[in-house]
Amino acid sequence: MNGDFNTRTPLMAAALPTVLPPLGAPAYFRKPANLRRWHSALAKVRAGLGRARVVFIGDSKTVGAGAGTTSANTWTTAAEPRSKIAYVAKLLNAAGIPASRQSFLASSTFSSPAIKQAYDLRLSGMSGWTGGSQTLGGVMWATLNTSPLTFTPEGQIDRIEAYFKLHAGDGQATLTVDADPTVLATLNGNAGGETIGKVVATPVRGTHAVNVQRTGGGYFSLMGLVAQDSTVPAVDLLNAGAFGTVSAYHTSAAGVWSAANTLAVVAPDLVVIQLGSNDLNTSVDVATYTANILDIVTKAKATGADVVLEVATFGNTGGYGTDAQREAYRQALIGLGALQGCMIIDHAARFVSYASANALGLMRDAIHETEPGYADEAQALVNALVF
Repeated sequence: MNGDFNTRTPLMAAALPTVLPPLGAPAYFRKPANLRRWHSALAKVRAGLGRARVVFIGDSKTVGAGAGTTSANTWTTAAEPRSKIAYVAKLLNAAGIPASRQSFLASSTFSSPAIKQAYDLRLSGMSGWTGGSQTLGGVMWATLNTSPLTFTPEGQIDRIEAYFKLHAGDGQATLTVDADPTVLATLNGNAGGETIGKVVATPVRGTHAVNVQRTGGGYFSLMGLVAQDSTVPAVDLLNAGAFGTVSAYHTSAAGVWSAANTLAVVAPDLVVIQLGSNDLNTSVDVATYTANILDIVTKAKATGADVVLEVATFGNTGGYGTDAQREAYRQALIGLGALQGCMIIDHAARFVSYASANALGLMRDAIHETEPGYADEAQALVNALVF
């Protein structure tokens, strides 16, 4: 590493190291000590002895906004299979590491089931389902009727994890597959606690449509489903992006069922965090932003997971913060990575500038990437994680 930190006018100089990496480096603190849990889980996958799990926490850029097929809802139509997370799955599979994105989490903070279904074509049904409590990946889908939510994973599955809200007086639901009325699992939201419940169902291995249907009680709230083929050890990739959110949205102070407070139930081996664009756009000061990221990092590490921090690509000049504010955020995030033992992926440095990236076709609008832009970011992430 080189470069004098003190020449960069940081806002947290007292807490940060005196040397930071050069601007052009795409990955910092890339060393085995920072990724021991991830590498252990990855080794089990490679040996055919287990699974690994990665949770991506972020805003619309993690969701994949900009990669969609139409300009409606900021280019989110059919964006899920074109997102950075989808490309991470493709690249891991191409490298001989089985990876699965056959899961969904919450609402992505989309305002209706229709928008979520247009984004992720594996979802259907959901008549009368609406937004519930804030959680990992947006807000939970809640319902007081009996219309099912249906998720149809790609490929064969024989194991389903269902995550749902536990709260006194909440409702119950059943989990079935296809048109078979056989109940594979009961999801009881009134089972106690103020947390997230987890139930595992094991259908006969095959291609299935997974149905969650409320059966009684109060509102039933679903956080998400993870579908697996247990005969193929793989890396499960969970997209917990939430459109339009600032860093505070995901912290432990954001509620009992918030992203930071839910990680322990989901049990990741690696948490990848990319937040900051909306903080810049709403003038959140760098100290508050850094404290929010530290809170999420602390909660993630408390589960035993490793953490990777991503410096988001910057928006167009004049939007999403000034150059000085953007650099202050960038330096604060790099400093936090140094102190907390988190590898940093610097997409802002990789893309050089908005103007440069836009000229190369990597940006869709003033802040969001195109599908090639997300594919490029996925390549940088996979290159840094697999060693």
